[in-house]
Amino acid sequence: MDIKKIHQIMALAHKFDIEKFELSEGESKLQFTRSQNTQAKDALQSARIQRPEEKAVEPTSPTLPPQEIESSTPAFATDDILVCPMVGTFYGAPSEDAQPFVQVGDSVKQGDTVCVVEAMKMMNQIVAHKSGVIQAVLAENGTTVEFDQPLIVIQ
Repeated sequence: MDIKKIHQIMALAHKFDIEKFELSEGESKLQFTRSQNTQAKDALQSARIQRPEEKAVEPTSPTLPPQEIESSTPAFATDDILVCPMVGTFYGAPSEDAQPFVQVGDSVKQGDTVCVVEAMKMMNQIVAHKSGVIQAVLAENGTTVEFDQPLIVIQ
């Protein structure tokens, strides 16, 4: 099964709002499930190719069902939300015993470091995308964060 065919299948599934799809061709098996989370990008991120001798790896970090995520996060304007630029581990402070970079109510300027995301043993400083006041810190210290996951709200 070639990658172009997989992309075509995924595009059609997206276009027609297909939530679950499975296709076997020879020894290859294509299986994906579309996320119910409306805040996530419409990409079919859960797509995976599975060969008969391989087992799919399930995510190890606990995730909330979409309705719980939506109800636990108040509505903010899109430009107020600082999203994670990479997959990694979120750290709100430079070390375990140090004060956090920012807390709710703190004023920040564009370019100020607001957190760190560790990816591939590299500590990446995440800076404020605009000046304002911290309204919410949406990620917990030491948790895994995904690409484009909301981290901090600055208004």
